[in-house]
Amino acid sequence: MKNCSAPLFFFIQPEELKYNAFVKTKHPGWEYLETATKISEDPLGIRAYVNQLTLAQFILYIAASVTLLFRKSAVLSQSLFKTNHKRLVMLRSTTIHFLIILAVFEGTKLYYGMGSDIGGYLIATYISFMIFSTSYQGMNRSDFFIYTQSFLDFPGKIDDAIFFSLI
Repeated sequence: MKNCSAPLFFFIQPEELKYNAFVKTKHPGWEYLETATKISEDPLGIRAYVNQLTLAQFILYIAASVTLLFRKSAVLSQSLFKTNHKRLVMLRSTTIHFLIILAVFEGTKLYYGMGSDIGGYLIATYISFMIFSTSYQGMNRSDFFIYTQSFLDFPGKIDDAIFFSLI
C-alpha cells in the first residue's frame, strides 16, 4: 500500500485506498483493505525518489547561495566573516541556516533511514525558531517601542470640560 503524492490522483482513487492511506499514516498496526486501482497512484514514478530529489534540491539551492555569497563578497572586496555590509551579513546568515537545514535533513535520513519523517519534524521546528527569531529582531528594530505616544492618545492637550461634554 502506497500513499499518493499527487492530490488529484489521490482524490480519484477508491475510498478503500484512501482508508488504507489513513491507516498507514495514523494506525500502522491496523489491517489494510483489499483494493484495486484503475489509475496509477504515482503516474510519474517519482514517489520512491522524493527524499533524494529533496536532497538534490537542497544541495543545488545551497550551491547557488554560496556562489552568490562569494560573488557579492568579491564585488564588495570584503571578507565573508568580517563584514559590516548588511546584505552580505544577511546572505551569510541565510546560507548558514540552509547548511544547518541540509545537515539536519541528511543526518536524520542517514541515521533513521530514508522512510523516516523525523528530519521533516526537526526541520519544521528549526524553521519555526527562525521565524520566531526574525520576528523578535524585527520588533527590536522597530520604531514602535521608541515613541511613548499611543494611537489611543488624543492629539494635543484636551480640556477636561470639552472632553466631558463629548461624553
